[in-house]
Amino acid sequence: MLPTAALCLAGTPTEAEYDFVKSKRAREWLGKQKARPRKDFGAVFGKTSAQGRDLLARMLEFDPAKRISVDEALAHPYMASLHSPDDEPACGGAFDFGFEDRVKGESGIRIGVFETAAELHPFLKPELDAAVASAAAE
Repeated sequence: MLPTAALCLAGTPTEAEYDFVKSKRAREWLGKQKARPRKDFGAVFGKTSAQGRDLLARMLEFDPAKRISVDEALAHPYMASLHSPDDEPACGGAFDFGFEDRVKGESGIRIGVFETAAELHPFLKPELDAAVASAAAE
């Protein structure tokens, strides 16, 4: 399980560190996790440079308010050889995930995929119509 693996490496957050989490289930799950200290990144990633370990540690901060931003990560010294500000457009604003509100279960995901595919490839419209009809029958 990825969250457990990440917690093994980055350490288990304290209750104060996950105070921002709104989901009751997520808070309960975090509260049940075995307390683990942050691993010594130098020991775990010994072949990685100190800059690389620093970037990883900052990316694995549990609290998003303390976590390095994308722009900060791209400007981090470890990324210097790859960083090209002229070729890295910034996001203009928050994403609207309202389209997910209508997705209900596997059939909703299937229909969403078909809708996107049919926009690009109109010959798929009959398959989209069949998926919509099948979902309505469920």
